[in-house]
Amino acid sequence: MSSVIDAVVNFLSDVFAQPVWVQLWAVWMVVVIVAAPVAMRKYGAARRDHLLVAASTVVLIVAVPLWHSQVGYVRLVGLPHIPVWTPLAVYLYWRRKHLSSPWQLRWVVYVFMVTIVVSLAFDYVDAVRYLLGERAPVNVPAAG
Repeated sequence: MSSVIDAVVNFLSDVFAQPVWVQLWAVWMVVVIVAAPVAMRKYGAARRDHLLVAASTVVLIVAVPLWHSQVGYVRLVGLPHIPVWTPLAVYLYWRRKHLSSPWQLRWVVYVFMVTIVVSLAFDYVDAVRYLLGERAPVNVPAAG
């Protein structure tokens, strides 16, 4: 367990060494991915929808820092989002037609969907840039 906590602390250290807009985006993402499953449960989302969103949150809160501990803060740091959020975004987009629930639930799902789609756009672009040779650490100031 301490290795996961160490990985999270190291990851957050690199995130908070980034430009302010990246820090704000990271905080926004964490708030949305943690609040969405809680709100979905409160507003009576379908059990499967709620569990999928909650499971994606748990998986990525652990996977991204552990992945970061393996590769560093390079363009591939968001790679774990791709296999988790791509099918989830497609599924939620398809499910939007079936959200006849309160407007608050629809709003939560839409905010979550837009947030992960924007994140995925960054992740896919970064993965391509990495494959094209941009392998240096991303905007992490040199120590000293």
